[in-house]
Amino acid sequence: MHVVIIGAGPSGLVTAKTLLESNSNSYFQNNNHTQQSAAQFSVTVLEQETSLGGTFKYRTYENAELVSSKQLTAFSDLRFPRDHSDHVPAPAYVKYLDDYAAKNDLARHIKFGATVSAIDHGGNGKPHTVEYTADGQTHIIHCDAIAFATGLHVKPNKVAVPGLSSVTTNPPEVIHSSEYRGRDQLAGRNVLILGCGETAMDIAYEARQVGQRVVISQRNGFLSFPKALSDFTVLGFKSAGAPIPLDTLISNLWENAFVHPLIRWSRFRWHFSDMFVKLTMKFLTGTASGCSQWVAPPKRVGRAWNFLNKSTRAMPYINRPYKRWYPWQYIARYLDNVPAGHEDWVIEVFPWIDRIDESGVVTFLKNDTESSKRAQAAPPFKPDLIVCATGYTQESLFRKDRKDASMSASISMGSPLPELKVRDILTSADDPTIAYIGLVRPNVGAIPPIAEIQAMWWTCALRGHLTPLLSKISANADDDNAHYKLLPTTSGRISYGVDHSAYVYQLAADIKAAPSILQGDLIRQPRLLVAYCLCAAFTPLFRLVGPFAWDGARDVVLGELWETVRRRGVLGNLFMTVLPMLVYGVVNSAVCVIELAFWTGVVVLDLLACRGFGSVGVEGVRRVFARGFYAS
Repeated sequence: MHVVIIGAGPSGLVTAKTLLESNSNSYFQNNNHTQQSAAQFSVTVLEQETSLGGTFKYRTYENAELVSSKQLTAFSDLRFPRDHSDHVPAPAYVKYLDDYAAKNDLARHIKFGATVSAIDHGGNGKPHTVEYTADGQTHIIHCDAIAFATGLHVKPNKVAVPGLSSVTTNPPEVIHSSEYRGRDQLAGRNVLILGCGETAMDIAYEARQVGQRVVISQRNGFLSFPKALSDFTVLGFKSAGAPIPLDTLISNLWENAFVHPLIRWSRFRWHFSDMFVKLTMKFLTGTASGCSQWVAPPKRVGRAWNFLNKSTRAMPYINRPYKRWYPWQYIARYLDNVPAGHEDWVIEVFPWIDRIDESGVVTFLKNDTESSKRAQAAPPFKPDLIVCATGYTQESLFRKDRKDASMSASISMGSPLPELKVRDILTSADDPTIAYIGLVRPNVGAIPPIAEIQAMWWTCALRGHLTPLLSKISANADDDNAHYKLLPTTSGRISYGVDHSAYVYQLAADIKAAPSILQGDLIRQPRLLVAYCLCAAFTPLFRLVGPFAWDGARDVVLGELWETVRRRGVLGNLFMTVLPMLVYGVVNSAVCVIELAFWTGVVVLDLLACRGFGSVGVEGVRRVFARGFYAS
């Protein structure tokens, strides 16, 4: 079976490696109950750039580093050194990808400088056709399956600046954030940044270091949390030790594993954790809008709606005009850690741009927020540089079936990505040969480890091991396809958000790679069991068992992942993981008992009505025992 993978970024590399590695996987050879199970994959990876790295090499900038931790971001079987910093600089991550490709001998499968121009979906068992150009020539590949691993951050989402064309004298330069490379572009300039994501915050911080006046213009606010927690004092004591990465603080037991369907679908865990986190942030930082965030919160603050903005170096300058005294700050407070001489520096946050007049002065939309009032009272602002940190758009290379001999006539280029109805990988449960890998965005997490578990899931689908599940989904009999999705706001641009832990665990459960806490190895090794329960949904946990079980996974869990638990300390584990986990456990158990009592009552009433075990009673018993706790 020949597979074409479009894109050689992290998602493309891990997909190629997973498919090829499965050729020698004894699990598939010994469980070859389908013709596809023992099939041998060959792979061609098409990459339009001339080397590996993708966004991390070709759309990055000076001082950029990953906001997800090395513990979460690394692939399961190639970990970063233990002495490496928790958050990896972009150049170091590019080297990591080179090392990963070399370790798995992937370079010989990659065609660099290959730009895909058209794709024909064969359908009905016919091969797919991929057309690409390289070295000025057009090439065609016939294949059995295609994986789109093109990434979410390739095509800039450009916005129009109203009135810009009317500026006659010294009009501002306008760039997209993908064109930003370093401080030299900002030095000595008044900078207007459109957008309030992590890249916008990085650029705002750099602009304030070397530029003049800096303004962020935002539409719907943002939710700020540091990528590592450390800058708190409680009763005069500052947290000791290295900062703890935020994405390592989520527990597994009763948040992902052993969750009742009702709790899963109600998103109770998210709403409870929102309440807990808001109270904690109010106590530690004086505001519940974010972690020491005093301006521009989103309309709805919560895990179900927001992507955390973990770039926080600019926040002390953003907060300065808004931060207020609060009575308990002598008990607990957040430390801004501003360098000496920067105490008066400000980065202004105003509403979205209204227009720019003929003289180049910007006006902002009016609303009832404090930032709008400050914008109206502020001195006129004439930017020298406008940076559109407005994200990216995604598009599909094809969607129409071939109608005639001309491939180009059958292709719809530049259309939006199709709806990924099946676990956000496939467009249809009836055709697993077209997959989209790494095209979701986690709220607190990272795309590379998601792509790894997606690649495992897709490999199982291609080998026929998910046929029963896909049949259920095709018949609309599966209800686990959306509980992990974030709830998009009416004004939100991104509709492909997922909760990292819930999504990864769901895919792992589908392929029987999520361990049970009653599993022999977990019971025999208490430290392994504790790590599994208290860790976040790290990918190595899902290589302890299942189709992709790997002997080295246990060493990773007992070493590196156990260290993430130990670093929290006793109080950190108690308040950040154990107490919330116990609440989830009690609630899950209560719902299970209530359901058991309800369906037992149904059966008893059924019997009293002299109907025997009628259809309702049988279904009730089935639901209690087959659909109660969600255990893999």
